[in-house]
Amino acid sequence: MAGAAAVRLAFACGLALGSWGMYVWARRFLSPPAALLAAVVYTFLPWILATAYLRGALGEVWVYGLAPWALWGVGRAVGRAAWVTTAVAAALLFWSQAGLAVCALVMISLMMAATSRGRPALVALSALVAGAVVGVIGLIPWLRQAAAGANPDFDQHFLYLFQLLLPTWGDGASRPGWQDETTFQLGALALGLILLAILGGRPSTDQPPASRAVFRFALSATGLLAALTLGWAAPLWQLSGVSRPLSYPWQLLTVAAPWLSLAAGAASDRLPLLRAWPRAVVLIGLAIVASYPYLDVKFAPPPPAPQPVAILGENQIALVDARVEGEIRAGGALTVTLTWQALRPIDLDYTVFIHAVDDQGQIVAQRDRQPQDDQHPTNAWREGEIIVDPHPLALPTTGAAPVAIHLGLYDWRTGQRLRVGEGDFVRLALHAP
Repeated sequence: MAGAAAVRLAFACGLALGSWGMYVWARRFLSPPAALLAAVVYTFLPWILATAYLRGALGEVWVYGLAPWALWGVGRAVGRAAWVTTAVAAALLFWSQAGLAVCALVMISLMMAATSRGRPALVALSALVAGAVVGVIGLIPWLRQAAAGANPDFDQHFLYLFQLLLPTWGDGASRPGWQDETTFQLGALALGLILLAILGGRPSTDQPPASRAVFRFALSATGLLAALTLGWAAPLWQLSGVSRPLSYPWQLLTVAAPWLSLAAGAASDRLPLLRAWPRAVVLIGLAIVASYPYLDVKFAPPPPAPQPVAILGENQIALVDARVEGEIRAGGALTVTLTWQALRPIDLDYTVFIHAVDDQGQIVAQRDRQPQDDQHPTNAWREGEIIVDPHPLALPTTGAAPVAIHLGLYDWRTGQRLRVGEGDFVRLALHAP
């Protein structure tokens, strides 16, 4: 199997394992419709889709896949199969993402302390400890590296509360600050279901008493883990030292996902109107449809040429390719296709100028528009994004044919052009047939 195919298979297995495990674990506390709703919410959480499809974080996808099985195992650890499942899941969690494994096992231990007592809890704890020991032993070579997992910019990536509640679906790279274009939303549908379950719901008499305690813990765990991604929690991270094997505080959202999904699925049991299968199916459909922005296929432009045509500004924008097609004659029509790449975030919406000049340097035709016919201004470009920008240019019916194209970018408010080396434009020579 080719390397790329193996990676795709690993992602698919992690996602499938998580969906299956979430249903199996939720079924211990919820009815079949509610457990299926919880599993679907878990599968299509915006943060999980972003982790898999945008960030490509394979280790975190496997944390997503393994966490429900560890949760299922601790509830049935009196059996040999469940004990082994718990231990294996705990060990694999450490080998997937050590920092998230520590956080996940701490939360699972807190859940056991809050919802169970006696010998079953001790047996479950022994399985977690055994798995954690095996996992740590396997990480000894990595732990010996002085800088393993350290991210000096960790403290710059705490979230703002509104980022957890925004219904937008970002697809940009993460950067510090409130303008981060990565999606961190907890999910409008999941939060709505939880709100309904809290305000208007009451436990079903058909469910085991433990389901009420687990529901309350799920709410508490979701709130705590989400709060730890916010700036106020920075001192706690510094004291605990858990940030060393993590890259960003918002990775905790992956740990919060099982409890968030369980609480959302519980709405189907706690609201009498939603307990029947037909209504639960409607909610399941809504959970899938709500994730459409990340399930829709987006095509990436082709990679740029290895050597750019020019660099504009203070290393702000690269002109990676420039092509001129059409008839170079009086009355002809040209298409100048420019391929740009943003090298850093751009604050201004620059205008593209295209000047066709004759052998005396006089302009015979010109076009001034923002990129992609005013549809994609430069201040909306993401760092690293590639923009294909065609510009039609009609030549006059009289006079000499142009011999070159002069092009560049300028601030429409002041007319100030971005520098291009020692000048302020790029020259493309034209060769008439």
